[in-house]
Amino acid sequence: MLIRHIADKETFQAVGIIEGLSWHRDQAASEARGSEYSYAFALSHWKKRRVKLDELFRSDPDEAAYEVEENRTIGAVIYGTGGMNRWYVRLDGEVVFSVRHSSEKMCEHAERLGFELFK
Repeated sequence: MLIRHIADKETFQAVGIIEGLSWHRDQAASEARGSEYSYAFALSHWKKRRVKLDELFRSDPDEAAYEVEENRTIGAVIYGTGGMNRWYVRLDGEVVFSVRHSSEKMCEHAERLGFELFK
């Protein structure tokens, strides 16, 4: 299965395909405002958490593995166009699509483009 990672340019492009052209304009405006629900903020947040996780891997590999595998917590949220869709960024950087915040059609589209559906 394809893993959609926050740091991959293709993931940003795939989210943009699903959300449409206005999402790209919204992202630029959100980034300028420093919105915590933008793709840029989510990427920055993940990078900071990744540094902490790398430190944990060096000091306690078992605990770090638990954090990534067992406790796949959501570290950031990216809003779709108009705030309707939600994209969650897990601790390991995987971007998943929220079923609760979207239509069945959008869920199918996200899944076709390789996103895991978060229920």
